[in-house]
Amino acid sequence: MTGAGNADDPAPAGAQDYSAPAGAQDYSAPAGAPHQPAPAGAQDYPAPAGAAHAAALAAIHAAAFPDDPWSEAAIATLFGNPTTFGFIAPAGGLVLARAVAGEAEILTIGVAATARRRGIARALLGAALGEARGRGAETVFLEVAADNDAAIRLYRACLFRPAGRRRDYYGPGRDALLFTRPLS
Repeated sequence: MTGAGNADDPAPAGAQDYSAPAGAQDYSAPAGAPHQPAPAGAQDYPAPAGAAHAAALAAIHAAAFPDDPWSEAAIATLFGNPTTFGFIAPAGGLVLARAVAGEAEILTIGVAATARRRGIARALLGAALGEARGRGAETVFLEVAADNDAAIRLYRACLFRPAGRRRDYYGPGRDALLFTRPLS
């Protein structure tokens, strides 16, 4: 399983460019959904996602994790469990998580290469933490590849602290770091 390992660095202070870069794809609406224009910059902000967004979420996951993409079916299956929730940033970001029995886990968070360094991962993480808190979680956990410096910087900036290491979690020689943070 791909952990919460692909996050973008926050945009520099004072950044004003909210336009999608050339070649960016809009992943927002599930197939057949009516298109509604969004305000300028809205594609960077998370919106709740569910099983109806599985295809868009899978496309974003593939763009963020080309070596280990999750399928539309796998994502739809996750939403079959009422403890699972997610958010989508139409510019190309997603977070999937679950909350139960006072704990939450970030299952995956990722931003497509064309949408990185705009603060999308931070916004997605914030939305997930708020939803987890609203579902009664007091603590949140996530795994991140030990060599993913950008994601680790983001998690530390968002008050996550190291809680352990899982050897070979992502395959031989690819450890995961376990991070946690209280929500209260």
